[in-house]
Amino acid sequence: MPRRIISVALPWLQAEHRLRGEGQSGLDQPFAVVEHAQGTARLAGVNRAATKAGLSAGQALTDARAICPGIVTRPASSERLATFQTALTRWAERFSPLTSTDQSNALVLDATGCTHLFGGEAPMLEALTQALAEHGLTARAAMADTKGAAWALAHHGRQQIAPPGRTRQAIADLPTTAL
Repeated sequence: MPRRIISVALPWLQAEHRLRGEGQSGLDQPFAVVEHAQGTARLAGVNRAATKAGLSAGQALTDARAICPGIVTRPASSERLATFQTALTRWAERFSPLTSTDQSNALVLDATGCTHLFGGEAPMLEALTQALAEHGLTARAAMADTKGAAWALAHHGRQQIAPPGRTRQAIADLPTTAL
C-alpha cells in the first residue's frame, strides 16, 4: 500500500485562534496578533482581511499601521497557541491515528490505509477542511506520497491530490518557494 500523507495549511491560525477565543471568529476587519522580540513589535499572525490589506506575519507593527491604520491587534500568547496546537493535533486523530504539526502551523496526517473510511481521498480532504471550518479555521488540505509534496500542494498548489506514484508530476509546476 503506498504511503499517503496529508498536509493541512492553516494560513491564519494564530489570528483565527485568538479571534475564536474572543468569540469573534467572523471578524472582517484587519486583525493581527503581535509579539515583541528584540525591542520591536512584529505581527506574529494575521487574518484574511489583514492579508488582503497587504499585511503579513513578520512585519513590524509600525509598518503595518502605516499600511493599515485601522488594524486591530492583540498580544501573542505562545503558550495558549501551543496548547491549542496540541489539542488540534489530538482532534485530528479522528481522521488518522498519526498526526502532528510542523513549524509552519500545518497539520500533518499519515492517511495511509485510512482514506477508504471516508469514501476516498477527495472526500477525506473535504471532510477534514469542512470540520476545521466549522471550528472557525481556514484550511487548505492536500495529499501526496511524501510530507514535503503534500505541504507544497497545500500551500502553493492548484490541485489537492497528487495521485500515488505521480508526485513529481503534481509538483513540477509549483514555484521554487514551494519546493
